[in-house]
Amino acid sequence: MPGLVPGYAAGHRSDVGTACFLAGTAAVGSSGAAAASRSCGAAAYAAIALPLPLAAIATAIAVAGFALGIAITVSIASVLALAGADARGTANSLRMMGNRVGQFTIPFLAGLIAAATGAAGIFLVIGASLAASATTAQFGRRGSSGR
Repeated sequence: MPGLVPGYAAGHRSDVGTACFLAGTAAVGSSGAAAASRSCGAAAYAAIALPLPLAAIATAIAVAGFALGIAITVSIASVLALAGADARGTANSLRMMGNRVGQFTIPFLAGLIAAATGAAGIFLVIGASLAASATTAQFGRRGSSGR
């Protein structure tokens, strides 16, 4: 029976995540859900940098993981919705390439900053980059739609 617990927990987490994703995108739309999840992730990463008790840091890590999971799902869905059927593979490849560039660039920059500020600097850089991403995406959408 104990072997079933991790599988049940993972399945339950997946169901809850899917339900929250569907409810969030239905309530505020995919761009709103993406901005909200990136903003929550930014706040959670900023909280990790603070000198908080272990339980608060664990909660911040869980919030960051959940929020960024939604952001990634919305990102993939948005790319597939915007690209035509014949260009979806190319569009998704470009999205993944951007992820890989970010996976190299952000830790490199965070390492430079952490050398001067300590370990908390890493989480502050990640939080700031997520906040910048959410802000840029929202202003970019408003500017292109004329609102």
